[in-house]
Amino acid sequence: MLLPYHFNTDDTEDRTPPVVSYCPDDINLTAPFALASSMAISWFPEPIAFDNSGLVPVLTQTHATGDLFEIGTTQVMYTFVGGSGKVATCTFLVRSKIYCSIK
Repeated sequence: MLLPYHFNTDDTEDRTPPVVSYCPDDINLTAPFALASSMAISWFPEPIAFDNSGLVPVLTQTHATGDLFEIGTTQVMYTFVGGSGKVATCTFLVRSKIYCSIK
């Protein structure tokens, strides 16, 4: 059984970081003023990565789809570590603002 933190120990050196797919573009959200919570929910396709080592890259992330985001700009980062320790990242911004309709 291979542990997630297994590093490639064969004679060929893996010099290729994982390949990231589904890294979203920056996201702009508008929260209704009625929520009065100063928060907005963001749904986005979660990035995934593949590594040529054959192992599933180890993932760390700052946020996930469905998280609440404060009004303002938040950087979201997904970091993938491949079998040889090479790193790939996906970074994007979530910008939230309040929508207020005065009648």
